Amino acid sequence: MKKKINLWGERFKKKKYFLKWPDEMVVRFLAKNNGKRNQKVLDLGCGSGRHSELLIKQGYQVYGCDVSAAAIKMTIERIRMLNLKGKFEVSYFNSLPYENEFFDMIIAWHSIYYNNFETLLETINEISRVLKKNGLFLFSMISTGDFRETYGKTTDGITYVGRKNAYDHFGLTYCVINNENELKKLLKNRFKILSIGYNEMYFEKKQRTCHWIVIAQKS
Repeated sequence: MKKKINLWGERFKKKKYFLKWPDEMVVRFLAKNNGKRNQKVLDLGCGSGRHSELLIKQGYQVYGCDVSAAAIKMTIERIRMLNLKGKFEVSYFNSLPYENEFFDMIIAWHSIYYNNFETLLETINEISRVLKKNGLFLFSMISTGDFRETYGKTTDGITYVGRKNAYDHFGLTYCVINNENELKKLLKNRFKILSIGYNEMYFEKKQRTCHWIVIAQKS
């Protein structure tokens, strides 16, 4: 785990990992599911804070956490420079520092799949614990066909480690979800799936990214 955190820490020290704009899919989700002002929202795996900024500007009470201290520092500085307010801290995803049923909404965008499968399951349990009943959970997962599957090595068909030719994912651990049934098993008995979408794009011909996009509601 310490090695994993060090890898993320090194990534967030580089300027290219400061993402300025929110993802279009998150913007679309908020446009359709705009909650009441002052609802508590967790930006789980907040990275450089692009979605935290968006959420605060939309009137939410925003909390953010990330395994990388460098990422949290980046987010805090970003929010402060904009004269906005939020609460951010370093945390493992499978051991969140929040009370039971604390959040109205949780967004985990391109974040929780950076774990082995066992830790991913523990993370889903923690998300269920800290989310209120009927609360919304938006998240993404790597789908089969993604370059990280192609250039990763696996022993179980779900947990992968990036090889040297996996671009900037060398040495990182992540999960690849092969089909909708696997997605449903992840959330079984904890969440009702409201929608499953799919997004695919290319940065280069060999760098194809494929993601499941899931909106779920806590049962």
